[in-house]
Amino acid sequence: MNRRNQDDLSAPATRRARDGRPGTAALGTGARRGLTLIELLIVIGVLVALVAVAAPNLRPAVESRRMREAARQVSTYFSSARSRAIELNRPCGVMIERFAGDPRVGMVLHQVETPPPYAGESLGAVCSVRLTGYSALNQATVAVQFAPSIGLNLVYPGDLIQFNGQGPYFTITGVDGSGGASLTAVLDLSTGLWVPWSNTPSLPMPYKILRQPQKSAAAPLQIPAPVVIDFEASGNELPAYSFAPSGSGDTSPVYVIFGANGGLERYYVHGAARPGIMPAYFLLGRRDRVPAAQAEGGVANFQDFENFWIGITPQGMIVTEQVGIAEGNTSGRPQSIDESREFVRSGRSKGGG
Repeated sequence: MNRRNQDDLSAPATRRARDGRPGTAALGTGARRGLTLIELLIVIGVLVALVAVAAPNLRPAVESRRMREAARQVSTYFSSARSRAIELNRPCGVMIERFAGDPRVGMVLHQVETPPPYAGESLGAVCSVRLTGYSALNQATVAVQFAPSIGLNLVYPGDLIQFNGQGPYFTITGVDGSGGASLTAVLDLSTGLWVPWSNTPSLPMPYKILRQPQKSAAAPLQIPAPVVIDFEASGNELPAYSFAPSGSGDTSPVYVIFGANGGLERYYVHGAARPGIMPAYFLLGRRDRVPAAQAEGGVANFQDFENFWIGITPQGMIVTEQVGIAEGNTSGRPQSIDESREFVRSGRSKGGG
């Protein structure tokens, strides 16, 4: 090849070099470089600072969504138990466990079903009743004698017994464990009930025992932490029927039982049955605000507008509303548990839930 041809071949590379563009031999040396370690650390630092600034503002929104979702789950769980009672045509409901470390709160719910009523070991089974006395708790105590004896391991304290197919249900407090020939029961007289028998045994009469609900095969509901059911504030409209534990050793669960017609038939608290003639209220709040006297920031669960009440009416209507405040209250927060239920009562009257 002559020199002229060589000059022609090198001309494009020469022109590219003259124009400031790399030639073919320089392609590898002009590759784009990445971030340096210092630049990467600066970017990470900026992101961390932005997260630190934004996190406190995001926390209330996250907690509010968590509380709202917990209220929806609990309300749906109650509704499911009510539908189950109507479907099976017999009492079903929900059992709320007390937390083992603090019976003032509950976090786990179970669906329950009531076994068939028990009326003795034979068609002619009867009992006689006699009044044994009154207690300071406004209760009447009776002793019951059976003929023939009731079946062992079928009846337990906390079950209910009705006599002669009429009248109120007495709560069984003790069963003769040796042969099942007798038991003791009490009747709450605070609602105006009375006992028609004296200390002399009554004439033989039939009886019916409603046994306590038992867990069904339905999956339990675990309320997402830190949301809990605040038993200190839960209960109904009579202070004597509060769901707060009767003492530090009170681990008895709270039961809500719906009848076959879907209404609130009864509930169990402190091991005793209460008729479902008044609404029951459950407060969903934060664990760090129980007990109320030591609540974070001095705001009890019943005063926190982010929390929810779930109300259950005697007709079985389930109402979910946030903590409310009475009109004319200028303090900024509800001053009592009764006032805090303002919205759930309004929702009940409007047919909410």
